[in-house]
Amino acid sequence: MVPGDRAPVLFRAPAAQLKAGGVPLAAPAQGTIRLDLSNLSLAALLALIHVIRDGLNGNEYYTDLTAIVAALTASESTLLDLLDTLAALEQQAKTIRAALATAILDGKEKRRAAAVACENTDRSDEALVSVGWPLRRSPGPAATMPPPTRLTARSTGFTGELSARWSAVPNKRFYEVQATPVDGDAVSTAWEEIPSRPISRGQIDLTGYTPGSLVGIRVRAVGAKGAGPWCDPITARV
Repeated sequence: MVPGDRAPVLFRAPAAQLKAGGVPLAAPAQGTIRLDLSNLSLAALLALIHVIRDGLNGNEYYTDLTAIVAALTASESTLLDLLDTLAALEQQAKTIRAALATAILDGKEKRRAAAVACENTDRSDEALVSVGWPLRRSPGPAATMPPPTRLTARSTGFTGELSARWSAVPNKRFYEVQATPVDGDAVSTAWEEIPSRPISRGQIDLTGYTPGSLVGIRVRAVGAKGAGPWCDPITARV
């Protein structure tokens, strides 16, 4: 029996004993049990060796296979020893990983202590660089927000309501929206008199307008340096 064989191996052994070991059996032919050993797990292989060894030991049909029984016993013992070794190595690996994690934490604490000592002695860039400290660049000035783009608005299907949407502006903190009724086709220019509505996302539902009327809408983004310019206003019919 060669456990690494890819082709099925033939044995003459009691089927009930082999099944007890969890071994897959094919249909027997002329009293022969066909075993496929190509995909056996280690546990199944150990069970198979154990069952076959005990089945051969003292079997009246196989009185001359004492050497095979001894070889199976040695194979089982070797596999069990290897399993014990593997378990010991896995435990050793866990111990090493734990020690490594502890060493990393200890190194970080010592690095913090060294940083505090250096800053307390001389915190100039030249002094810190001289001992290998990487210096972070100070952040540049915050960018001015660009105007939002792709502003659109359409009726939601509810009486007196519009839904306005626009493309997101990177690094914004929030948006401000202005909306005003429009007389005729021209958007009112008195925007400074219209209160703005701060919102956090690129969409807003506007309600309370007369069905069929026109509404002017514009949006701007507010960032770390304040508000950016308003986008070009649009008109939408409720």
